Amino acid sequence: MRHLRKNWRNASDVEDLRQEVYAQVLREAETGIPERAKAFLFAKARNVMVDRFRKENVIPIELGSDLELSGVPADEPGPERTAYARSKL
Repeated sequence: MRHLRKNWRNASDVEDLRQEVYAQVLREAETGIPERAKAFLFAKARNVMVDRFRKENVIPIELGSDLELSGVPADEPGPERTAYARSKL
């Protein structure tokens, strides 16, 4: 628990992370007990935290389609350039 509390930014998620680590360790223990159990446990905890971090930082496609692309320059000339070209013409 100290390892999870120390390395995870949201304290309210620590118990959920612990349960997820326990579940994964239990599934792995069904096939065989690792030689270095402590290192195995910490590796599983690290992997669970990395997976959770990745899932939290995913932006759904629906949200991405709603983003306005106003910061992206267009191929068309701007209004000032169009007005200048018309005045020159």
